Formats: sequence, structure tokens, C-alpha cells
Amino acid sequence: MSTTWMVNQLQSLAENRQNKAKRYNPHPPGVLQEGGTSAIVLDFLKINQPRLFTAGQLIHAVGRSHAAVSFALLYLRSQGLICSTERCDRRNTRYLKYRYNTNYKSVSEAEK
Repeated sequence: MSTTWMVNQLQSLAENRQNKAKRYNPHPPGVLQEGGTSAIVLDFLKINQPRLFTAGQLIHAVGRSHAAVSFALLYLRSQGLICSTERCDRRNTRYLKYRYNTNYKSVSEAEK
């Protein structure tokens, strides 16, 4: 194998990567999908706005798995769509209660 051959191979590989068209992703990250657990949990919390719910109550209410609801709660908290607070009985600080964040402003609302 010569060095020239290897350089030619690397150049052709780089050209092929540049010429590839970007593929369309129907489910881009960071977008709530209609019917997804995150959207269902958010809708449930919006409807029952002043109330606080534990993760167990949300799992029972929306009828989705523990893993799906847990991920939805983590995602919605990271986006600022919901708020969490510690339970009053202080059994364990990891047990949180969740509610819809009424102070949330979306990017389009913030630009106005």
C-alpha cells in the first residue's frame, strides 16, 4: 500500500460524506410528540393545574409505565414545563410532587 493510495482513499471518503444529503428525522429530539408520554403527562398536569401529584399518582392516572413517566418528568422539568417540590412529610427528599409551571414562557412567547 502506498501513501498516495491511502491519501486518495481518505479524500474520496471526505467527498462522499459532504455529498450525502441530510436525512429527514420525523421525530426530532426536544419536540413533544402527540400521544407520547411526555405530552400526556403535561396535558394531565395542565388540566389539574393547582394540584400536586407524586410520580406514582401520575403513573396510575395516565396509565403508562414507570420508566416512561419517570423519563417524561425528568424531560419536562429540564424544559421548565413543570415544577417539583418536596413532599411535606419529609419521608425522603427524593419523593417529589409535580405540577404544571404556570410561569413557563415558550420561545415564541418570550420574543413578543
